[in-house]
Amino acid sequence: MASVPAAVSWWRRGAAAAALALAGGFGSGVLETLSDAGVAASRVLRVGLPDRYVTHGAAKLLHEEVGFTGERIAERVEAAVTESSQVPT
Repeated sequence: MASVPAAVSWWRRGAAAAALALAGGFGSGVLETLSDAGVAASRVLRVGLPDRYVTHGAAKLLHEEVGFTGERIAERVEAAVTESSQVPT
């Protein structure tokens, strides 16, 4: 993850998505890496599985239940980018 701080500093925002729980997941690792590098990470969108009980079943159905689909992730990223572009930097 050595290139993560440079990429986020240049791009000024980022998104981390992984089919894992949010708590202690990939996005947490990205935030830790940024923190260690002294990079402000207020614009990192973490996308993952909620830290709650999810019914058992086919992964596709469960991902739809919690909003972890390509379409839903794209909507969240687009909304975050639109929102952050309206905030003065």
